[in-house]
Parts: sequence; C-alpha cells; structure tokens
Amino acid sequence: MLKLLMIREQIKKIYGKTPYEIINERKIKAAKELLGNSSYTINEIADILGYNDASYFSKVFKKTVGVSPLRYRSGFTV
Repeated sequence: MLKLLMIREQIKKIYGKTPYEIINERKIKAAKELLGNSSYTINEIADILGYNDASYFSKVFKKTVGVSPLRYRSGFTV
C-alpha cells in the first residue's frame, strides 16, 4: 500500500494531477466525443466508459463540464 501511495505522489508531482484526475479527464474527453459524434444513449456512453451507474456518470460530467451530458449533446447534431 505504501508503494502505491508513493507512485501516486510521484505521478502527481510529474503531471500536477492525481491518477484519478488524469483518468477522469480522459473519460470526460471521450464522453464529449461520443456525445457529439454518435447516437449512443447516455446509459450506453456511461457503460462504454466504465461507469457502473449512468447517474454517477452524469454527475461527474456535469461537475467537470458545467452542463449535463444531455444538455451538452443538444449543442450538436448527430
């Protein structure tokens, strides 16, 4: 466990972000692409990105982006 904490701290020192933050950024970036360029449902996108719960995905997305996935998608035509 101590080794994992040391690795986490090294990653944070190098990238300025925790591994969780890096992974979350990449998932949200992928979500934006899927929302803008596919006809997948919000549930399907949450599943594709590894979220077990679409509600949690929507909460994380809104917290990160500032709007819900559905609202974000409404700015795009599929």
